[in-house]
Amino acid sequence: MKPILFLFVCVSTTLSWADEVSDRAAIEAVIRSLNEPKLLSSLFITGANMIELDVLRNLPGFLDSQSPMSEVSRPQIASKTIRFLDSRFAAVDGAKVQYGSLRMRSIPVFFLMERQGKEWRIAFLRVTGERPLGMASEAVADFQN
Repeated sequence: MKPILFLFVCVSTTLSWADEVSDRAAIEAVIRSLNEPKLLSSLFITGANMIELDVLRNLPGFLDSQSPMSEVSRPQIASKTIRFLDSRFAAVDGAKVQYGSLRMRSIPVFFLMERQGKEWRIAFLRVTGERPLGMASEAVADFQN
């Protein structure tokens, strides 16, 4: 009886680990998709607040490196750690990062991801680092309306 119980525990642990690995890959793909100039509304749940996305895209101090000989990389949004809160929600610590020849600039970003069916979507995002002046008050005013 003990070997069968042990086998059941091993198989169920392996299956849950496999699901977590695929979920992590799916979440990272959604976060990476924020770097592409395409239809972003498909990455968010219905009714998500998109003001923070504008804040994230327009952070001061990030240079837009369009020239081929630029000394800075294009700003990228990346995930760092993913914590599964339950089977439907995951908390993601990420950052907007830009590498240069002399320094790296990074602003922390928090994402709350929600699983809808088999897809992961962004339910909430918050720029937790520095914010441009005026943007925070505009976000609060819009949230209150």
